[in-house]
Amino acid sequence: MSQRIIRSIAKKERQRVEEVVHEDNTREGLVSADADLTFLMSEHTKVSAEDQALLNKFARSYQQQNQLKAELKEAKTLVENINEASDEILLLDDEDSASIPCRIGSCFVHFNGDSLNEHLEGKKASAEKVLAQKTTELNTITEEMERIKKVLYGKFGDQINLDADE
Repeated sequence: MSQRIIRSIAKKERQRVEEVVHEDNTREGLVSADADLTFLMSEHTKVSAEDQALLNKFARSYQQQNQLKAELKEAKTLVENINEASDEILLLDDEDSASIPCRIGSCFVHFNGDSLNEHLEGKKASAEKVLAQKTTELNTITEEMERIKKVLYGKFGDQINLDADE
């Protein structure tokens, strides 16, 4: 008798935890909110497997877009920091530019002004290459999302909302 009660309590607690986790994941965008779209649609509009696949692809693309935006912001910051460092090195006189510490990984390496400028130019070129690559990826994903939006809005009209609330 007591084991049945314990199992019942454990089952209810497991269900409660699953509901909380699903709610948190939906709120954070980890589970697409369009998974329950069929319940929100009117009875006249049916969601086919292809439509659900497009909705899922849109949700994945949206997550990728947000990730790329964050990476793009980091890359821009890196390029700006390198530019500022290069400008500061140009302002140093000969005596101060004889030994400039530069952090590489978790240690500092001393450079003279000219070799540090060369090092920073290499870093800047690499960062700008990453910046261009991320920008291209972001544009590609955004174009794909716009194409999917047109298809889904064409079928479902104002019954769905695929625009981000920012």
